[in-house]
Amino acid sequence: MRSTSPSESSRRGSAVADERLTLELDTRRGEPVRVEWDLAALAGVGAPEPSERPFTIEGGFEASRWDLARVLSGAFADGRLLAVAALRPTDARGHGEEEIAGALVRDGEAAMLDEVLLSVEYGPDREPRRLGLEVYERPDSLPLRIAGDRSGPSKPDDARFELRSDGVEGAGSLVVLRPS
Repeated sequence: MRSTSPSESSRRGSAVADERLTLELDTRRGEPVRVEWDLAALAGVGAPEPSERPFTIEGGFEASRWDLARVLSGAFADGRLLAVAALRPTDARGHGEEEIAGALVRDGEAAMLDEVLLSVEYGPDREPRRLGLEVYERPDSLPLRIAGDRSGPSKPDDARFELRSDGVEGAGSLVVLRPS
C-alpha cells in the first residue's frame, strides 16, 4: 500500500510554457518554493558534458525552514523528460517527511505526477551511488519505476546517473542543495 499523496493545494505544477516547466511546493510554511526547468537544457542532461544545471530554484528556500533540496533531472532515449524536486524541512525525522513533486514530459506535454517516491542509496564515501523512483501519474495508476546508477565521478552535491525505465535508457543528474 502506498502513502497518501499531498493535497492538490500543497503541490502544484504548470504545463510547459515558453519551453519551461515549473513545480511549486507550497508547504503552508511560508512562501512557496519554485523549481523551474529549461526544457532544452533538461533534454541535454544526457550529453557527455552538460552545459549547466537545467533548473533554478526560487522562493522561500530558507535555512530556517529547509534542511536541503534534492533536484533530479532526467532525459530518456525515447524523448521523455523527468523533473523531480524534494524539500526536507529542518525538523524532519526522515526522508518520508519531504515535500516532493514531479513531472514527466512527453512530446512537449507535461504530466504532473500525483505521487513520487524517491530513494537514494549512499556509498561509504557518502556520495549517492544508486537511486530508485516510483512515480504515479494518477491516484489509481500503476507506478512507473525508474532506477539509476551513478556514472563517473561526482562533483560536490551533483552526481550523474545512468537511468533506466521499462527497458529505455536515459541519463540524469541529482543535485543536493542547502539553503544559504
